[in-house]
Formats: sequence, structure tokens, C-alpha cells
Amino acid sequence: MKAIYIICFVVGLCGCVDSVSHTREKVDQSNIIVDEDLYHNDSIYLIVKDKDKLSSSDTVKIEIINNKDTICSTGQYYKIEQLVGDHWVAVPLGPGIFYDIGYEIQAHNSRKFEIDLNGTKDVLRKGIYRISKIVKFRGEELVVSDEVTIHEKK
Repeated sequence: MKAIYIICFVVGLCGCVDSVSHTREKVDQSNIIVDEDLYHNDSIYLIVKDKDKLSSSDTVKIEIINNKDTICSTGQYYKIEQLVGDHWVAVPLGPGIFYDIGYEIQAHNSRKFEIDLNGTKDVLRKGIYRISKIVKFRGEELVVSDEVTIHEKK
């Protein structure tokens, strides 16, 4: 009888395990985690505004949305990658400077950023790109990103 209670107790505890699963992968063998499940209501994600109207000489407007219950933070750094075949390839951004400034994004809030593509106009061609930023949340670094299509130069 005692064994039955123990089995019921263990089975009951198994039901308490968090049922939300996120697909994550390590990036470059570092401490950065990619959160593939970006559009859950309780997640942090990045969206590109007016993504269908962009050329390589535009300024990209992005927004990071924090739907978590706690503050997250990010900086000025971003990464641009181009889809080549079925692989993402980093786009060289040149000798630009990223200032070490931290921006807090309050719980259930968002923050807008602008990325000037003029410095990359000789590199960015017509194609599909991904813009990524690192967001710090509870001691982890999450990479959030969104895809954008660059049309012909203006």
C-alpha cells in the first residue's frame, strides 16, 4: 500500500513539470541561446517595421517586445545575416562602432530602435536577410531576430 502512495506521489509530481517547451540551440559554443519560439505570448521577440518597403539605403526600424513578467535588457549591437541557399551567412558591417549602452525593456512593454543601412549599401544586395539582437533575461543571453527582404537599390 505504501508503494502505491509513493507511485501516485511521483506521478503527481511529474505533472508539475513546465509543459511549455522552447527550441533552443547554443550559438558558436558560447553562452548565447537562440529562442526559436519567438511569438509565444510570454516571450521576447524582435519585429522589423515596414519590412516590405526596404532598400539597402534605408533605415530599418525594429521593435523588441518583452511579454515576460520581468525586465530584460539589450544594447546597440546587432547582427545582419543573408540567406544564401539554406544557410545564414553573416554580413560584414564594416568599421562601425557599437557603444556599450544598456537599454532596459520593462515587463509587458517594448522599445524601438533604428538601424541605418547606408553603411552596408555596397554589401547588401537584393535578397532575404535576418536582423538579430542579443537580449539579456534572467542571466541568459537570448538572440531575437526577424527576417526582412531587401529590394532593388533606390
